[in-house]
Amino acid sequence: MAVLFYKQLVQYETETIPLTETVAYTVLMRDGLRRGGIVNIPWEDVESEWVPYVAVKDIGSMTAKVKELGCTTSTYYGVTYTYGTSWGALSP
Repeated sequence: MAVLFYKQLVQYETETIPLTETVAYTVLMRDGLRRGGIVNIPWEDVESEWVPYVAVKDIGSMTAKVKELGCTTSTYYGVTYTYGTSWGALSP
């Protein structure tokens, strides 16, 4: 779910790297450069603690796009946090 959200939000390209038979690491790329990655946690008793940040040039238009993707937002000390499909932060 997070991979699709960030692909739609900032047009990341992805590359999937198998780690085991059941676990894969998804590399998030833009302009041919690796920008980040996502891996599903294979253990049911371990919760995700991933907190993504995305730097953007136009915080207003990106916040509007986040809302279009079904998330809600709040701003705290100049950083807009998104909540919904996946949560993280947008920083101008």
